Amino acid sequence: MSLIAELRRRNVFRVALAYLAGAWLLIQVADTAFPAYGLPDSALPLLITVLVIGVVPVAALSWAYEWTSAGITREADGERAGTIPRRGHRSLDRIIMVVLALGLTYFAVDKFVISKSRVESIAESAREQGRVEALTGSVSGLSIAVLPFANLSSDPAQAFFADGISEELLNLLARIPQLRVTSRSSAFEFRGQSVNIREVAEKLNVAHVLEGSVRRAGDTVRITVNLVDARSDTNLWNQSYERQLTNIFAIQEDIAQHVVQSVQPALLGAVPAPEPVDAQAYALNLQAQQIYRQQLFDQFDRAEALLLEALQIEPDYVEAMVNLMILHTFGPPREGEKPEDRERQIELLRNRAVAVDPDDPNLLNLLAWMTDDMEERIQFYYRVLQQHPADTDSISGLANVALGLGRFELAIAAYNHGLQRDPLDVWAHWNIAQAYAGAGRVDEALAEFAIGNNLSSDAWGGYWKAGLVRLVNDDPAGALIEFEQEPNENYQLHGMTLALHDLGRAEESSAALGALWAIEGDGSMWPHGFARLYAWLGRNDEAFRFLELTAATQPAGLEGAAFNPLYRKLHDDPRWLPFLRRNGLAPEQLAQIELEIPIPETVAGRL
Repeated sequence: MSLIAELRRRNVFRVALAYLAGAWLLIQVADTAFPAYGLPDSALPLLITVLVIGVVPVAALSWAYEWTSAGITREADGERAGTIPRRGHRSLDRIIMVVLALGLTYFAVDKFVISKSRVESIAESAREQGRVEALTGSVSGLSIAVLPFANLSSDPAQAFFADGISEELLNLLARIPQLRVTSRSSAFEFRGQSVNIREVAEKLNVAHVLEGSVRRAGDTVRITVNLVDARSDTNLWNQSYERQLTNIFAIQEDIAQHVVQSVQPALLGAVPAPEPVDAQAYALNLQAQQIYRQQLFDQFDRAEALLLEALQIEPDYVEAMVNLMILHTFGPPREGEKPEDRERQIELLRNRAVAVDPDDPNLLNLLAWMTDDMEERIQFYYRVLQQHPADTDSISGLANVALGLGRFELAIAAYNHGLQRDPLDVWAHWNIAQAYAGAGRVDEALAEFAIGNNLSSDAWGGYWKAGLVRLVNDDPAGALIEFEQEPNENYQLHGMTLALHDLGRAEESSAALGALWAIEGDGSMWPHGFARLYAWLGRNDEAFRFLELTAATQPAGLEGAAFNPLYRKLHDDPRWLPFLRRNGLAPEQLAQIELEIPIPETVAGRL
């Protein structure tokens, strides 16, 4: 008898096939299970090696033994018995069929269930890792957060002064391009809290934390500061100052110099000096600034009086002029005040500030925000960045321009720069979410909206914006869930009208629209909101009526209209492109606008 025939008779081939099928199935299961149990990467190759080596003893055993009705017996014994029936053929065939069936079942489950989930998990992990690297990639010794200084004055109302001192120090350090300074909105999240410095540094992605306290008694100020290296939890420097209020700017400059000397003087270079003004005017400006920062609308008249008093003391105080412009721009209208009167006051303040210092960064950033001309806005921001390359307000402003121009990847890069400095700011997350949505990166957009909404569930607009992203990506049911969580009633009703319409719940959609109209009146306060609403509902005539109203009264509300998916049902309307061209918003017109964003620590290309 030939060797091949003998191997067949002794079932060596069947045993080997059954072994290999079982080994393959075991390897597939191990590939999925080992990571879940935290086993090292070397565990799977070791298992494969053992199984490969195991082929030899299995083949040898199948040669020496056979499977009979009397059980497993030695081949020689079976031959001598002669009467013992063989059962190995059929049993091994069944084993092979069962193992192959299990293998095919596992393959199907792995292909269509486990692998899909694994791929999504890997993709999500990769996105999160990329985000973490983007946020922490520049975390080095050249990063710092200035926490709001504690108010130790006997008068709690002096908290404005402690906040103002820490904010002025923050702004002063932020002028050093190589030093990454956490923005005010994130650093001031810890106001009044008993904080663990290491945890704060971890949340803000910084290596150093500057904390302190302020005690003011009349014209005497006592400031205590402490600079901590959060990585080693060690104090690098601390100092106490007790001076007259007139010396406040010298104190600020001295603190900034010591911070630079303690961090890395060779790389950070010279420390910018604060611009001194009259000490009393400075305190009045800080007090007014605190009122509008906290949106104490019932005290806006008092804030205006404080700023006017500061300008009487220091007539060329540009920062007070800028704050007064902000009050007139964002404050509630006074009884009987006409819009043209308010605009005239703003224009007078603008001319006065420009005459004193046309390159003041706060003034330029405000003027950029106020203009409807995109190219003029870009130039205002460029002028700020020529003086202060790391100015976050200007970089964020240019990112907003990029968003309006449809240059979403450029906007994402700039918004990421802002997130490095403002990781706890709700709007920083919402802004980049809108850029992700525009770029078609929907999952990342929704993730950023969720982060922002978790940071502040009471802030207006986050759930509404997230709902709109779901809506335009064919998920009206998910959009409705987002809209129902929106705290602003106008936004909520606006979104619910659209989602209910897409869900075929026409009566409920009409009821939501009616409730929105009951709040908004004639729609003149939010014309672009109604334009987008009617455009999505397919009511083109009403959509164009509100588009024209927006162009006439609130042209900034049209920015990005060419790329806004809520308007996509208007694209085939013969009125759409002519309307965009009349307002300089057609894609070919926007493409002619040159825009570069000089982002520190990254390379910003022209898109």
